[in-house]
This record gives sequence, C-alpha cells and structure tokens, in this order.
Amino acid sequence: MTDSEDDDPVVDEIDVFLSKSLSDNLYLMQYPLRPVNMGYSNFDHLSARIKPLQKKIEMELALDTFSKNYSRSKGEQISVNVDGNLPPNSTDRFFAGSRMDKIVLSCPPHVKSFSNCQYAIGLFKEGELHLTPMSGVVQMRPSFEYLDKADTRHRTEAANSSLADGGESSQDEGEEEATPVHMKVSRGESVEFKARRMASYEYVNQKREEERWVPVIYHTSESSLGETERQQLQASEGPRVSQFKISPQEYLQSLIPPSSEDKSEKPAMPDNVLSLNELRKLELNDQIRALLINVKVIRFSQLISFLAPGTDHQAVLRSLQSMAVLVQGCWVVKSELVYPDEEREEISRKRRPHSAVSPELLRRVRDYAMWKFTHNKYVLRKDISSIVQLRSDEVKEILEKMSRLKARSGWEFLYDYDRDFCERHPEIVQRQRNKWALTFHSLASHFKMPKDGDKKALELEMALMSQQPTDRHRTRRLSSRSPRKRTLSGRSQSDLSDMELDSMGDKGHHHEKFHPEKHKIVESPACRNILDTPAVNGSTHSSTILQNGFNPSLCDKAVINDSDGNVKIMAELEKFVKEALSESTTLCMSDLRIKMSMYTARVPSAHVFNLGVSDKMIEDAVVAVGGFRLENQWPPNRKPEAMFSSLTGNATTDKLRTVLFSLFEESPKIRSMLFRTRAKDAGLDLSENEVRKFLKEHCDSVSALWYLKRTLPSNS
Repeated sequence: MTDSEDDDPVVDEIDVFLSKSLSDNLYLMQYPLRPVNMGYSNFDHLSARIKPLQKKIEMELALDTFSKNYSRSKGEQISVNVDGNLPPNSTDRFFAGSRMDKIVLSCPPHVKSFSNCQYAIGLFKEGELHLTPMSGVVQMRPSFEYLDKADTRHRTEAANSSLADGGESSQDEGEEEATPVHMKVSRGESVEFKARRMASYEYVNQKREEERWVPVIYHTSESSLGETERQQLQASEGPRVSQFKISPQEYLQSLIPPSSEDKSEKPAMPDNVLSLNELRKLELNDQIRALLINVKVIRFSQLISFLAPGTDHQAVLRSLQSMAVLVQGCWVVKSELVYPDEEREEISRKRRPHSAVSPELLRRVRDYAMWKFTHNKYVLRKDISSIVQLRSDEVKEILEKMSRLKARSGWEFLYDYDRDFCERHPEIVQRQRNKWALTFHSLASHFKMPKDGDKKALELEMALMSQQPTDRHRTRRLSSRSPRKRTLSGRSQSDLSDMELDSMGDKGHHHEKFHPEKHKIVESPACRNILDTPAVNGSTHSSTILQNGFNPSLCDKAVINDSDGNVKIMAELEKFVKEALSESTTLCMSDLRIKMSMYTARVPSAHVFNLGVSDKMIEDAVVAVGGFRLENQWPPNRKPEAMFSSLTGNATTDKLRTVLFSLFEESPKIRSMLFRTRAKDAGLDLSENEVRKFLKEHCDSVSALWYLKRTLPSNS
C-alpha cells in the first residue's frame, strides 16, 4: 500500500439504494421571490392543479382581507377590473367576493433543457443512502393571467358595443354593396414548411393550451398522508445480487445447455404447469415472478420450499415486495402482473376471450377486492359489484383466483392469517399497510368512496389478526385456476350466488358439528370482552367477537395475574397517551385507537396491550397524565366521539386553550373575531397574526370558519 493510500483511508462504506416509487411525480418546488422564513405555509391552499406533460403547476392561495397589510381599496379595484359587472353568483367570476381574496402561484412549462432532470432526493437512514430521481424542478411565482383575460374580455365587450352603435346608425343608409369573394386552392405544405409551423410559438402555445388540467389535493408536510408519502423515499424493492448458490452440475448445464434438437423432442407442457427443474434454472426474480403469476396467492414458507435450498431469505423478500402485496400475512401477485397494459394478442385471447373491460379497470377492481380481504375474513361479491360498477361474472372471476366460496358466508380468503410471518417481519407488515393506505386513497377518489375507510379498515385488520386460526387444511396445486365442484344440474358452484348454497353447505359439512363444551369461557373481569357465539353453518370454528383487541389465548394468564396485569397495562397506557397528547393539540378516540394499533403492530405479541384496552381505560389514562375530555359540539355530518386534550404548562397558552374550548362547547364552528373578543375579555389582547397562528395550531379553516381539529370529515 502506498503512502497516499495511507493518508486517505476508507472510513466507511455506505450501501446506495435507488427508489423509484415517487420518481414519476416527485417535484422540487422553489419560491425564488419569497425568503425562507416567510413561506406560504401559513396561507390556506384553496386548490391546486397540474399539467403532467408540461410539468406546469398552479396553486390558488387565500388572502387575509382583514390583515392590516391588506389595502381594501386596491383589492376592491382589482376585483372590479377583473370581474367587471358580473353578478355575484356567476360562475365566470374569478374572485368570490367584492375584493381580491386570493392569489395564484404558477410555474412556466418545462423546456427541453429541463425535460431530463438529473437531480435526486437523498434519504440517509440506518447507514443506507436511498436516492429517488426527481421528475422536475419548478419555480413558483405569482401569476396574473386573470388580468390578461379581463383585458381581453373588456376589449371584446367594447368591440361589441361599438358594433351595435354602428349598426343602429347605419339603419337609415342604403344596403351595403356586395363585395366579390375570391377563393384559393392551397397546395399541401412541404416538409420544411410543416417543420417551421410546428416550431412556431403559436403552434407550441396551442399545444400547451390543449393539454387538460388535472386537479390535485394539497396536503401539508405534517399531515398523515404526507408522512406516508415520505416513507416512499426509502427503497424496499431494489433487487440485489444474491450469493452464488448453484450446484456444480447445474452450473455445468448452464454453461453447456442441451442442444436445440433435445429441446424440440421434449413434449410441450401446459401453460398452468411449472417444471421445478426448469424453474430453478431461472434467476431468482424470474422464479418468484413465475410462481406468483401461476399460483396468484402463496405463503412465504410455501414460496421458500419451491426455491433452491440455501436461498437468501432477505433477497426473496426484496424481490417479493416488488411483485406482490401482503394480504392477511400471505403474498398475492400484483394486479399489474395479472392485467398488464400491453398484452400480446394470443395471451389476451387466452386469458379473457370475450371481455371488453380495460386492463386498467380490472386492476382497480382487483386491488379493491384485495383491500377488502386485508381486513375481512369474508367478502360478498355484490358488495364489490355495487362499488366498482362491474358485471357480477367479471367480479366472480377475480375472486376465484384469491378466495373460495363458502356457503352462507361469502367468499373466504384462500389461506388463514399467517401470523407467524407478521410476527417475524413487523417492518414489512407496516410498510405494506402504508402502501395499502395509498392504494385506498387512489381507489376512493376513483370509485367515489368515503375517505375515512382506511381508518376503519385498520381497526378491522387488528381484530382479524387477533382471531384464533381455524382448523382447515387446504392444499392448492400450481394452477392459475381453482378446481370447481359440479352440482347435479351441471352448474359449477362458483356460478351460484354467494349465499345460494344453503343445503349444499349442510351436506358438505355434515361431519363438522358444534360442540358447546369446546367453547367454555372463564368468568373473570379480564375476560368480559369476549362474546362467543355458535358457528354459522356448522363450522368447527366459532365466530368470536373481539373488543379492544382482546386475545382469547391469553385469557388464563389474565385471570391468574389480573391485578398485576392491570397495573402494567395502565403504566404502559399512560406512557403511550402522554406521548400521543404531546404530539397533537387534540386527539379523538379513533385517533388513539389507530395509533395504538400501529404501535402494537411494531411490538412483540406478548405486549400488555394485547390483553385488551377499553375506552374507559384510555380515558382514565388521559386524566392520569394531566389531560381532560372536551365537551365540544360536532358538525352535523360527523359522528360524535370522545375528544381529548391537555395543558402545556404555559399560562398564556393554557388560558387561550380554555377560551377556545369553551367556544366550541357552544358551537362546532367559530369566527376568529369572536375568539379574539373572548380572549380580550379574559385579559389577553392578541393581534390578528397571533390569533390566526393560534387558531391554525388548534383548528381547521373552511370558508372563513374555524372548526376544532379532527372534527371535520376527512373528505372535507
């Protein structure tokens, strides 16, 4: 080693990962006319839209017309110049009121020099550097295009008025003389002339105007959706080169493959049958892809059994997350692999010979069905059809590949919940939950569903994880289609409706009877959350209703150490509630439940929270750490629930919170002037900026009205 190498040794080696989850829609937004300490975070974002091809973004921000820095006379003059004499309820008005109450931020369309952005966002976490390429860099500046449109409208109105005046004055004159019309026949334009025309500003501007605006929703960086999007910067699907674990004989065969004559002599295998020898000759990613496309649903332990012995499990998990999604602890192939955009004609004909449904819609429907199975044991076909507006037989074909029909219950997922995999890999489970949350938001906007469905789904998923596994044992061949049982009429059972097999189910499960002695419950305070009901249709497993995440397998342990367990639960619960209240000004019961579910998903299964936490215990913990329950009013379109807050220790802030919470006890919405007046009566004289800052920390603003945080529906 030379002296120069000794002077500059390698201190550390960092693994670099490339994440492409957000690369198509990741923009760096710069505000060159605004200093860093005076950004637009305090402004209310009214709307936002984008032209993806031009990478042009527009945002409308509300102005505080009551600010001391706002000139009312100028605002009224600009509103008159822009909107003119348009009536107040006209849709052509740019400003809602009689003053200039908003501004527009826009960026110019990208040019060729910026079309291929070579910048990336870096995230350094746990000794790894994750890079995400950016789609573009945009500079947001105030836009005054509405003034140009107003000038154009004024000129048009002036021309029309002058034309009308001229027409009246010329009524007495004679009829205008006829003018000859000359017609010309133009020849086809040359290639050079066409190139010049397409390079002209008029043609380029016309093409820019033809692109449609795509409306988007603005979310702050502190929102839950923003936090979920930021987690996409961490690469989790990057394939790595696995270790060279191939036998000498297989290596020799790969170097000297059999001749083409030998291949031609082998009989062709059916499309739905995989050869294990041929499978293990492929790369690891190709092996996993072939297995997933063939079986559609598989457990991780089953997947490992098909791969070569000694295969790196971490490499399998990395490849698996790029090709499949996690449903009840099992891996289901992604819809993009089942219904790709560009299909060869023969593949499309084999898969769906008579279907005219687009692959994009089929992917959305399949994603919605998989999302339903993430938190439901049974799914009804009619529930899916009513949402996605797709024919019942199309939905049935999608469900057949990931579930099976069960009499009097509906479609049941192919496998029981794989709790062993979820306990071994909690970080992958959490990452998949975040991806499902993003998928749900996309599906909700497309199928017009309520935006708060993901919160309810998370609670149902936690209850589904806590249920005891059934005694069913199923084997499934490597086939893309599940076997069908035929009835005496010749129809397959899958052709019947979800609830049509009553008598058939009784015959098929005649040997499985319910035994009451197998479902005894110990009467104790720790077990009062369990309600055991007989199984429907004579099934061997009972239908257990779980409340507050109670785990029946821990019932005996809870009975023996009831008092010690309650002390431990309350100690952990007070610690958890104190941390949650310190992060937010207000929290409702559903928010605490979601935070607790996400927390229990990261901790071992033996954690005390898995013994069960009731709403009363949560309220007691809030009071124990110095918090209190609010008696606030709720908007009419929101179901009331318990709302909690705490004091900060700062006398001024706590006094203002008391004033604010007392106002919301009278009405679910307030105005800033009312709060300022009440605060002044309490001895606190605040400026408009201080009032606005305090209200933004504790409330949400809609149309100049302030609502307490977390009282508005999520789609507002």
